Amino acid sequence: MSTTLILSILLIFSIAISVLLVLYLRNVLSKLLFISENLGDLDQMITNFNNHLLSVYELETFYGDDTLHHLLEHVGDLSEQLQEFEDIFSLTTKENLEVEPDKTDPPTDEETAP
Repeated sequence: MSTTLILSILLIFSIAISVLLVLYLRNVLSKLLFISENLGDLDQMITNFNNHLLSVYELETFYGDDTLHHLLEHVGDLSEQLQEFEDIFSLTTKENLEVEPDKTDPPTDEETAP
């Protein structure tokens, strides 16, 4: 009887720890996806800013301006730093999100092609 009681207590303890670990993992993954989305948005904003700054720099009025030239260099450096985190923000890109096709939809040409 004592062995059964100990095993039952260990089973309940093990189940409780498993449930807590699953809840913790879910919380951590939701935070990671939130960060991934925000880093992706930040990367896109910096790329847009870099393109806009480059187009302003190429205007006749500002061509050769040292301040804009240094600003372009800083934006380029920042963009390179963000590329180190590409693995994180690419988690939420459409190419990486796998969506199972609905079983009621007819298969597309891509799905039926050999």
